[in-house]
Amino acid sequence: MAGAGALCIGGCGYSCHSTAPAPQPKTDSSTLASLESLVGRPQEAVLRLPRGRSTARFQITAVPHDTWDVRISAPASPNFEVDALKSDGEWLLLLETTHQREACAITGTRLHCFLRFAIGANQTPGRWTVIAKKHTGPATTIRIQITFHRPGSE
Repeated sequence: MAGAGALCIGGCGYSCHSTAPAPQPKTDSSTLASLESLVGRPQEAVLRLPRGRSTARFQITAVPHDTWDVRISAPASPNFEVDALKSDGEWLLLLETTHQREACAITGTRLHCFLRFAIGANQTPGRWTVIAKKHTGPATTIRIQITFHRPGSE
């Protein structure tokens, strides 16, 4: 499945461009070294979403030109989506719905989603805001983990 210049394996999201593009961030060698330390290290959060319509967010530091995984674990009942707002203003839809059979599976009472994104979806290093949106349903807790990899290292 392809999405806006990115090949995704196992349930690809797509990207939506903002109307006001921001300038690309510049990276010096010290910044590149600090980004390098994030390769292979999961960046994660446990988000609590109250009953009904709700949104929760956290920030990660994206590593440019790498493949990356998104892992989501939550109770099986609520349906939600997960997006990312990149530092350049571009939106990425990571998980459109927890009903995506190619990305999510239910084990007992738990939902587990795994999405792999290839080089191209993360050309912008720096801060991304990861956003979980639940449109209805009971209160829930969602664990979201994003890990950047060097090609061939996973």
